[in-house]
Amino acid sequence: MGMHQLQSFEEAKSAMLMTKPVMLVTDESCSFWYSELQSSAVTSLRWHFFIGSFSSGFMKTSNVSTAETFLKHTMRSISFDHFWAPEDAAIVCFTSGTTGKPKGVIISHSALMVQSMAKVAILGYSEDDVYLHTTPLCHIGGLSSALAMLMVGACHVLIPKFKVAVAVDAIEKQCVTSLITVPAIMADLVSLSRVNGKWEERQSVKKILNGGGSLSDEPIKSAIKLFPRAKIFSAYAMLSLLKHGWDRPMQNGLGSLHFFFCSSYIHYYLPNISIYWNYRSHSYFSSLFL
Repeated sequence: MGMHQLQSFEEAKSAMLMTKPVMLVTDESCSFWYSELQSSAVTSLRWHFFIGSFSSGFMKTSNVSTAETFLKHTMRSISFDHFWAPEDAAIVCFTSGTTGKPKGVIISHSALMVQSMAKVAILGYSEDDVYLHTTPLCHIGGLSSALAMLMVGACHVLIPKFKVAVAVDAIEKQCVTSLITVPAIMADLVSLSRVNGKWEERQSVKKILNGGGSLSDEPIKSAIKLFPRAKIFSAYAMLSLLKHGWDRPMQNGLGSLHFFFCSSYIHYYLPNISIYWNYRSHSYFSSLFL
């Protein structure tokens, strides 16, 4: 189960009560959770581990275990019985894409692998890529992209959290070739790079995957101007039915824009439903028909 520092403790607690984890790992950004957990009834939780600086005030004042402590007490010869379980749970992601409280979605090993392999096949990720992590690894988009890059042996550039100045600095210094965005991230990148009416082009970037909402014509034009060598893909997904994706280039006069679908393996779960795409009108939304 993945969580990040923007979640409130109550949201995290609700997620833990739902999924019943036995281990919680936090860093300094969530250090206050430790004291809150002492008085909270998350009965399934047996271990709470901290990753971060040993010199932090939190480490000095709290009786908390570290990853090193855990490894020290578990480093012994253990035999494992390996078995093939592709449809068993790999992760639980929480989505706010529906009304009401966030829903916990169980993602199977095969679903996670297939989506990651689809990204490799469609976007053309390779060992020559330098990938900037702009989205949280607790989110399916960031996680499956990270796994896709791991599959091909690409280089990963990690930043603690997205800050546009830090991201642009990483793009320049690390010669980043690939990244994923959402419309707000793209708007920030465009805004920062437009200095005194002049553009600072990012020539190293060749592949951009945008999700979380469509880019309208003006942001697309700005993105193409900012990243003149990049192919821009737009991704659509339904986390609760996640399964696989496909792509078809669009000729809209705006440059190298492609559309990528995480279509959710919908025929497997809902065999009487088909997805139709209006290519003639370049509609940004698919429709479901019984």
